[in-house]
Amino acid sequence: MELLKQQLEALIFCSEQSISLEEIAASLKISFDWELEDAEIIEAIEEIRVKYASDDFAFELLEISEGYQFLTKKQYHSTVSALIQHKAKKKLSVS
Repeated sequence: MELLKQQLEALIFCSEQSISLEEIAASLKISFDWELEDAEIIEAIEEIRVKYASDDFAFELLEISEGYQFLTKKQYHSTVSALIQHKAKKKLSVS
């Protein structure tokens, strides 16, 4: 189960948008030839969600748009927004 959770974390982390159960299952089938039931994947995802719900992490695992995605927790949105604004200004000044 630990290997499955690590692989799920990697898949969700690298996805630019939410990743569906079908995409997860297909990726694991290609990589490991694993035939997993949705319930097995959901159980592992729930364990990952609980892990990242801890205050030790600035992001969390959410179910969004019929898939899963790591997102910054609300209390860090202003900091992330400041970075995005800073980068946008930097791009404009380079032109």
